[in-house]
Amino acid sequence: MSNSSGQVAVSAVTSTELGYLDGVTSKIQTQLNNKASSSHTHAATAGTISPSNTSKFTYNSGYVYKTAGIVCMCVNIQLKSACAKSTSYTIATIPSGFRPAQLVCCTSCAGVYGDSFYAQVTTAGTLSIFVGLNDIDADETIALNMMWATTLIG
Repeated sequence: MSNSSGQVAVSAVTSTELGYLDGVTSKIQTQLNNKASSSHTHAATAGTISPSNTSKFTYNSGYVYKTAGIVCMCVNIQLKSACAKSTSYTIATIPSGFRPAQLVCCTSCAGVYGDSFYAQVTTAGTLSIFVGLNDIDADETIALNMMWATTLIG
C-alpha cells in the first residue's frame, strides 16, 4: 500500500478488503448516491382493452395496468347468449406493450354458477376463454383477473 506521497506505507486494510474493490471502475460513493431508494415506486401505466365478439358479450369493465414489467388485467363480461361446452371464444385484444412474453393461462376459472372454463392470453394479445364440460347460460357474469410478465424472467 502507498501513502499520498507514493511511498510504501503500513495500512490496516486487509487483502480481503482490497479484493472487494476488484472491478470497480468509478467512484463508489457516486454509485451509491445514484442508486434508487429501496422504497422507490414504479408508476403504473394503463392500457385499453379492445373488446371482441360484442354480439356475444357485454363488457361491464376491462382494465389492464403495467408496472415494472408486470401486467395486471381485470375483465368483467356478461354473456348475451349461451356459450357452448368445449368451445373457444375470443373476448378481447390486449394492447401492444402489455402482452405476455409467453402464453398465459388461467386454469381454475369459474363463473357465478360454478360453470368451468379456462382463459388464456397469447403473445399476440388475444384474450379468449374455453368453455369446459357444460354450457354456460346467457346472462351469466364472468370475471377474469390475471397477472403476467411482459418479458421472460430467469
